[in-house]
Parts: sequence; structure tokens; C-alpha cells
Amino acid sequence: MKLKKLIALMLGAAMLLALGGCTRKEEAPAEEHTAARTLEEAVEKAGFGMTASDGMMTFPGEIAYDVWPGKMIQVKYGDERILYARKALTSADILPDLGDASETSVKDIAGYEVTQWDIDGQTRQLTWQDGDYTMCIRAPEGFDPWEVYELMRAMMDVEPFTPRLTDMKDGWELVTDRRYEGEIKEIYEKAEPLDGVGYTPLLLLAKKSGDEGDRYCLLTRAQVIYPDSKPYFALMYLLKDRDGNVTITDIRKVGEGENGLLGGWQTTEDGRLTEEVTKLFNDAMEGTIGVSYEPVAYLASQLVSGTNHCFLARITGVYPTARPAYSLIYIYQDLSGNLEVQRYEEVPIR
Repeated sequence: MKLKKLIALMLGAAMLLALGGCTRKEEAPAEEHTAARTLEEAVEKAGFGMTASDGMMTFPGEIAYDVWPGKMIQVKYGDERILYARKALTSADILPDLGDASETSVKDIAGYEVTQWDIDGQTRQLTWQDGDYTMCIRAPEGFDPWEVYELMRAMMDVEPFTPRLTDMKDGWELVTDRRYEGEIKEIYEKAEPLDGVGYTPLLLLAKKSGDEGDRYCLLTRAQVIYPDSKPYFALMYLLKDRDGNVTITDIRKVGEGENGLLGGWQTTEDGRLTEEVTKLFNDAMEGTIGVSYEPVAYLASQLVSGTNHCFLARITGVYPTARPAYSLIYIYQDLSGNLEVQRYEEVPIR
């Protein structure tokens, strides 16, 4: 009998942990709330305003709106992978206790002091104050802050910004001379070719030195050696050991979350920055503050009702200790030639 009681208590505790909401609850407070069909209806029921995205590409599925009148609005994105956007009068309503395993850091994003909560290196939520209100973006299974760029921008109601500039990890340094020639060309030619895929090196992006030798990160254009295969861009990592031997240690696709630029994207032959596309990039980025942008390569275009453009850029925060990073910047050009920065996608060097 005691064993049955113990099992019942354990099951009860597990259910509480699983079903709890946002004050040691994964989801929302237990007080009575009501559903809304649209964000406009949610705002009317709540008695205060909120702006949010009308869809999240990496959290596909239906959007659900819930309201705690006078307290909180919640927008839920996704079916299998879920993301919550919340605005509330008190932080106790929406901020869960993530426990001792969580690590927090504070970032200045678009003039807001944003707290980032990570567990095991993965971001679980972002929070900030907007006047009397607490804003929260969270996903129980985690997310990359770059995935929620448009949502953050909508909730903050600000112009385009760069939500995160990741420093080069483990001693990687971005190079200023990115030309694929001379020493780096000789190093690459010593590496044993890979079967099944042809790689064309275009640029040297970063390098570092360590006990094992010197490491290099190249931007390459790759294509599977198969009829009608589609070319793509990839980062190739090389190691030149202390004996002068060169090996390819890793290859990662670039674009659309490292899945490659698919879905109608037409890759360029060599990433060359012509005068025309450089002007397009500079015109689109004009007016952004807090970050400087340098186009590195023009990777691809996509015909829609207008044209999408994908650039690889070097970005640097405009403050004394800022370190540069690489990012993909997606720009939409409508049929009248108007430009809009759609999103940023971090290109980590690791």
C-alpha cells in the first residue's frame, strides 16, 4: 500500500511539472482566460495593445491567441515545435522558473535591455520591459535568437536591427584579406579531394592557430557530381598540422538554417559583388544604427513577386570592444525597386 502511495505521489509530481505554466509552469497562468480569433480581438479583450508577427517560418502551424483580461496576451506559434510570445502587466504572470541549470545574460537590443535565458547552451526565452509591461518570447524546447528576429522586431515595433553578434569561438579570427590566392590556395591544394562532391574555394573567411596546427575556414561553392544536381554554398574547414599535412575536417552548408539555399534560389557562380548588387545592399542597409555592415559575397537570388536576395556580410557592433561576425542578410526587392531587409541568419564559425 505504501508503495502504491509513493508511486501515486511521484506520478502526481511529474504531472504538475509537465502541466505547470509560467511561474514554474511551462505555459500560461491557471487563472480564467479566453481565446481570441485574431490579435486585434485579443487586444480588445485585454484592454491594452500588442504587436506580433503573423507567422513564424521555423515554427509552422496554426496561430492561437489567448487573453487574460487586463493581465496578459499570449500568441502561440507552431504545432509540433512551439513558440510563445507574451505581453503582461507583471512578470510573475509569464516568466517561468527555469531552475539552477539556466544561465542568463543581458544584451542591449534595439534600445531594450533584453535578458537571454539559456540551458545547456540553448536559448529558452528572451525577456524585456516595455514601460509597465513585461515582454517574453519563449519555447519549451529552445530556439536560436536569430529565428525570432522578425517577432522581436514586431513586438518592439522598431526598424531592422541585429539581435546577436556572436564572437568568434575558440580563438577564431576573421581575416581582412579574404582572397583565395597565394598561401591559402597552396594549403587547400594539399588536401585530399572528397569523393562525390566538387568544391570550388571562393574566399578565406577566418583562421586560428592551436596546438594541432593552423585551421582555416573557406567559403566554397559545392555541387554533387550527379546530372542536374543543384549547386550550393558551404563552409569548408581545413587543418594544416605541424608536419605540413592538410586535411578537411568539416563541411557545413550555408543558408536557410544550414540546409542550403533551396526552394527556387539560384546561386551565383562565384559570389562576386558587382557594382549593382553592392549598391542594392548598401541602399537596403542605409539608416540602420548600432551595427556596421560589409557585404562579403552575393550568394543567390529568388524570383517571387519581386526578387529576394541573399548576401553574406561581415557585421560589427559600433562600440569599442565589438568583435565582428558573419551573417546572411536576406533582402526583398519589390517590382518597383523598393528594398526591405527581411531577416538575418547567423553564420557561426566553429
